[in-house]
Amino acid sequence: AEKAARARVHAAKIALGVFAGLILLLGVVPYVITWNQYKSVIADKVAQQLGRAVTIDGDIRFSLLPRPEAHVAKVAIKNPAGSSTADFLRVEQLDVAVALWPLLRQQIDIAKITLVKPALTLETLADGGNTWTFTPRTAQALPDKAPA
Repeated sequence: AEKAARARVHAAKIALGVFAGLILLLGVVPYVITWNQYKSVIADKVAQQLGRAVTIDGDIRFSLLPRPEAHVAKVAIKNPAGSSTADFLRVEQLDVAVALWPLLRQQIDIAKITLVKPALTLETLADGGNTWTFTPRTAQALPDKAPA
C-alpha cells in the first residue's frame, strides 16, 4: 500500500511538472516568435476578407495568457477607388482579445476590441456607392472547378 501511495505521488508530481511546462510554454512562445515577418501574410488574409487593401506598418505581438490577444500597431484599411481619401480606417493600435474555449473548437468569439487613436472616414462616392460597404474577395479568389 505504501508503494502504491508513493507511485501516485510520483505520478502526480510528473503530471504537475508537465502542466507547469505547458503553461510556461504557452506564456513564452508568443514572445519568442518574430510575428512581424508575417505582416504581409496577415494583411493579405484580412484584405481578402474585406475586399480592400490593408497595411500594417507597426509591430505585431501575440499573447496566449491569461487569454489569447493580438496587438497590432499602425493598421490601415484602404478606401475603394473613387474616394477622396486613401484610408477608410487608420488606427495607431488595434488590440483584439478572443475567448479561449471557443478558439479550441475552431470558433472565434471576440471578447474585446480596442482601437487606439482611430480615424474613420465614411464617404458617399460619386457613383452612388459608399466606403463602408465591403465585398470580400474570397469568392473571386477561388478558381473555378473543372468538370469531373
